[in-house]
Amino acid sequence: MRKIATVLVVLTVLLAGCNTGGTGGTPTATGTADSNESAPTMEGSINDLDGVENGEVTNVSSLLDTFYGEGLSGYVDFDFSAEEKNSGYTVGYRNDTKSQLYEISTTNQSGKTIYYVHNGTDAKRNTTTGETTYGEQRFASFVLFVPSIYVSTFEVMEWETAGTTTVDGEPRYVLESSSINDTAAERQNSSFRSSNTTVDARVTVDSDGIIRSGQMNISTTEDSATMTFTLDTSESITVTQPDWYDEAEAQAESSSS
Repeated sequence: MRKIATVLVVLTVLLAGCNTGGTGGTPTATGTADSNESAPTMEGSINDLDGVENGEVTNVSSLLDTFYGEGLSGYVDFDFSAEEKNSGYTVGYRNDTKSQLYEISTTNQSGKTIYYVHNGTDAKRNTTTGETTYGEQRFASFVLFVPSIYVSTFEVMEWETAGTTTVDGEPRYVLESSSINDTAAERQNSSFRSSNTTVDARVTVDSDGIIRSGQMNISTTEDSATMTFTLDTSESITVTQPDWYDEAEAQAESSSS
């Protein structure tokens, strides 16, 4: 899993200094499929989704482009978690279009790193040491690189439409995968092949074509990984200023830079 292993390099930068004694919780994936409900009525057709034609998934990359380009811009409440044989990661991202909050942690290092971005007065918090630094946080947006490495694995899978479901009262399309697309895997220079990889993956997509949740279990003879994420894009999302954030100190740092 060479592509997923790249995450470790990113975490070395993002989590520098987080070693022991961490405080604070980790983002938790929310939103579950409602039970005992008939198939919901969707606006339009599944063929309206990018990358879907005649009821078949022909280009999952197009769906991912919509996920990144529209789903993770504007109002965002995104929770992500992943586990591998010897490590695990959690990522949280909140954006109310005025402020952004990024959180990242790993099971190999206690504590987490938090980036709060507001009016150009950025802050980085190390929950292990309690240290807060102000100024331009060049690596804040790199937090989302960690989920992108895992989600990109969707591009080498064979996907099928699987009806509809309702999640927290909202109708969604369902796509599922149980195999690797060898042609796509070779094109992506991936080591995954249908002959050596077991896959169980599922995503739900709203009527705007945005992937709103995903889960994946993938394993080879050498390694395995699991992933889950949820995405909310409602305009009711708010980012609360952390109690450790000193606006005066942040503005002073911004003025001097």
